[in-house]
This record gives sequence, C-alpha cells and structure tokens, in this order.
Amino acid sequence: MSVSDDPDSRASRRTIAELRAAKARQSPDEFGPAEETPPPDATVTRLPRKRPPAAEPETSFVRDVPVRTAPPPTARRSLDRRTETAFEPLQLPSRKGKLSGWFWASLLLMVVLPTALASAYYFFIASDQYVSEFRFAVKSSNASASSATTDLVGAALGQSARLSAFSDNFIVADYVRSREAVTDLLKTVDLRHIYSDPDADYLARLDPTVPTEKLVDYWQSRIDASFDVSTGISIVQVRAFTPQDSLRIAQALIGASEALVNRMAERAREDSVKFAERDVKTAEDRLREITGRLRQFRNVQQSPDLSTSASSTLGLTLQLRTNLAQMEAQLTSLSTHMAPDAPTIKTLKNNIAATRDQLNKIEGELGSGAGPGTGTGDAAAGSGGEGYAATLSDYEDIRLELQFAQQSYQNMLTALDQVRSSALSDRTYLMPYVEPALAEYPLYPERGEDVLIVFLIAALAWAITMLTVYAVRDHMI
Repeated sequence: MSVSDDPDSRASRRTIAELRAAKARQSPDEFGPAEETPPPDATVTRLPRKRPPAAEPETSFVRDVPVRTAPPPTARRSLDRRTETAFEPLQLPSRKGKLSGWFWASLLLMVVLPTALASAYYFFIASDQYVSEFRFAVKSSNASASSATTDLVGAALGQSARLSAFSDNFIVADYVRSREAVTDLLKTVDLRHIYSDPDADYLARLDPTVPTEKLVDYWQSRIDASFDVSTGISIVQVRAFTPQDSLRIAQALIGASEALVNRMAERAREDSVKFAERDVKTAEDRLREITGRLRQFRNVQQSPDLSTSASSTLGLTLQLRTNLAQMEAQLTSLSTHMAPDAPTIKTLKNNIAATRDQLNKIEGELGSGAGPGTGTGDAAAGSGGEGYAATLSDYEDIRLELQFAQQSYQNMLTALDQVRSSALSDRTYLMPYVEPALAEYPLYPERGEDVLIVFLIAALAWAITMLTVYAVRDHMI
C-alpha cells in the first residue's frame, strides 16, 4: 500500500489544511495579534515516513513537513466568532419612519391639495365663457388692377399694394388688443358693465372701479388675435360671460377696426393729393418766374416777339443790301459813257446814299450794327449779324425755359387730376368673410386641460423639492 493510501497520512494532510486556513483567518494585519494560543496538548508532530521495499523504486513525493495538530473545538469556535465580527457590515441608523411620513405629507400638500382645489374651482365655481369669432382680410380696390398690369411699373405697384395690404392686416390685428381699441369700444359698448357681471365668479370678473390701464390688461386676456402671413387672413376671438355680450362686442370691434382702416386710407389719400398739389404749385411758380423774365426782355428790346421782329428786320436788311448792290452796279455801268454831272448819275448816287443810310440805321437798331458812314456794307453786315445772333440767343434761351416750365406745369396738372381720381376711386375695405355668430356652447374655461396643467406643475415642483431634500440629506451623512 502506498503512502497516499494510508489513512494516517490522509488525516495528517487534513489537519495541516485546517491549520493553514485557521492561520489565514487569524492574520495579524487584519485582526490584530491572536489572543488565544493552542492548548498545551497540541504538540508538533512529524508524519511517519515509510520506505518502499528495496526492490521497488521510491515513488512517494511526500516531504518531511512540520505540522501542528488541529486546535480543539473551543479554540476553533473562538476564531470563527472573531472572523464574523471582523467582517460584519456597517449598519446605518434607520430613518424609514421619518422619511415615509414626510414624503406622504409633502405629496399631499404640494400635489394633491392644489389639484383638488383646482378641480373644485374649475368644475364647480368657474363661470362659463362664450366665444364669438370673426375672420377678416384687408383689401384695396386697386390692388387687383395694379397687379394685373404687365409692365414693370405696374408689377412694382402691385407688389407695393400687396405689401400694404399685409401691413394693414398686421396693424388691425395689433389694434384690437390695444388701448385705442378699448377707448373706441367704450363709445358704443360698456365693457366695464359686461365684464363685471355679478353672476360671474370672483376670480374671472372685472372690478368696475379699475383704471383704464387695468381694463386694457383684462381686455387682452379676453381677446385672441392672430394673422396668417401666407394667406393674409386675420382671426379674432372675443370672450364674454354670455353669448349675447360676446356677439355684441365682436360686432362693435368689427366697426372700430373698419373705421381704423378707413382713417389710414383717408390719410394716405389726403397725403397723396397734398403732395401732388404741392408739385403743381412749384411748377406754377417756376412758370411765373420765367414768364416775368421774358416780359422784361421784351420790354428792353421793345418787341413783343423778338424772333419775328428780327426775321423781318433781317429780311429788310437783305432787301436793302440787294437794292444797294444793284444801284451800285448800275452806277458803275452808266459812268462809263455818261458825264459825272449828268442828272441820271446824280439821281442814282442820291439813291445809293439814301439806301446806305437806311441800311446803317436798320443795322444800328439790331444793337451792334455799323453806324452811318462807317466802313463798307460787308463790314456793316458782319457787325450787324453778330448783334442779332447774341440777342436772339438770349431770347431763345428764355423761350426754351418757358417751354420746359409749361410742359412741367402741364404734367403736374395731369398728375394731380390722376391722383384725385385715384383717391376718389381707391378704397380700402375690411372684409369679414366669417361674421361673428351667437355662441351655443361655452368653450372656456377648458376644465380638464386646466386641471391637468395644475397637476403637472404641482407634480414637477414636488419632484424638484424631493430631489433637493434627498440630495442635501445624502451630503449630511
């Protein structure tokens, strides 16, 4: 039988394993020095060693190992108790009772109670509110005609008209919530009396003694106005405690909004006519100034029409020059075969002298002509032509300015007529294509939705409070 099959060897190995486990549990680093020592009867023994027979080779690998005998049961129980004590987990003080009570109390006060109060108010106390709705669009009478034109100016006018219509819609949607709308409505509808109905609940009705600013704030909570840019349609909803009051307020609001649109359109028409009249007055003043300059020029030149006078004078001058040239040629011809003191020669010379004097006088009237007895006819003609040209140039400049002033004045008069005609035909309308009707069922307050909103807000506030409290407690431990 081998050494491993020996019962004593197996018992010795079990005893060694148990001692090693007990020593590991009794480590000084973890539990401190051991307080108990093995009993005196636990002695160190050496396992017996058996030699194999001489004929067989040695196959046992068991070495001489010093071992201790197993401790008695009392010592083993003591070690077990110390080990259990060393590994016992840390136990925190229990707060389950306090946290549970505070948890349910906070839930009751912060969530259940507000939701219950809101439910009681909305389902049993809150007064019914009836809604009258109307939808409208602001249109101009010439918008379609302007946009239907094919030229660039017409397209620009059409785009301007559409932008103006959108602007008018925005203005009306903002007007119905303004103080001006409240002031206009008070002229026809007693808003203080309607919204201070004693049959309405205390939280919803209006105090009739509040100032206008408070009335405007209350009015803004009773009206909803919106504008759709894509369609150009405005929607207005008016709330009151009775369907008759909501209908009456909506109808009065349509009238006030239409009056606002008419005032804006009338102001635009008056401004356009005023500007056109101012342009006409400017053109008229310019025409008067140029006409005065022309009158002064004619007085200086002593001619009602300098162009006609200059033309006739130049024609006469040309005729005299022609006659003078003919007489001089005839004189030269007759002098070849007649005596210088012949009556014909004398008469012809007198005619030439008279013609030359007349020509010099006419050229002198033109302003720069040669005086009598100065130079030849060609020199007189040159100087006379220069004076006529300068005078006629000044006259033509004034005449040209006069023509421009007359044309401008005529254009301004035409534009004024067109503006006045457009102002008479152009109208801006507030067209309510959905008229307000008498309500049959109250749409407000939305009881279920309002209670749900109160519950969600209260639950969110309670959850935030609980998270904050637990976070503070965790940091205080």
